[in-house]
Amino acid sequence: MTIPVQPKLLAYQIDKLGIDSTLVDYVKSGIDVYGDEQYTKTLRTVKAIKSTVTNTRMPFQRRGELGHYYMMQVEFFTKDVDENGDVLNLTNTATGRPREFIYEGLTYEITEIEDSLMGALRLIAYRERQ
Repeated sequence: MTIPVQPKLLAYQIDKLGIDSTLVDYVKSGIDVYGDEQYTKTLRTVKAIKSTVTNTRMPFQRRGELGHYYMMQVEFFTKDVDENGDVLNLTNTATGRPREFIYEGLTYEITEIEDSLMGALRLIAYRERQ
């Protein structure tokens, strides 16, 4: 069973309940003297809602240099236009450096983007370990 969502209602909820957040895009801009890739950062302001009910919030264990730690997958909803009215042509094509999403002062790495085809995007992300 699915719950029907009205596009106008979704846009209204994001406008009224959304929090100003920053979407960071990285575009490859060259190679430095050491042979490492360089990126140019582009910042966009968007209103977003953080999902509080999702089936993707199961924590899982990762192993890093400092030992084991848990990561949590989080999803956000935003309109497919930024605050200037520019369309966000976001695709899952990050080959070098993934997009980042800054929400309430926390940085998230976007791993998946889904277009609802009715004016909203679903961003699936992991919180950056700090």
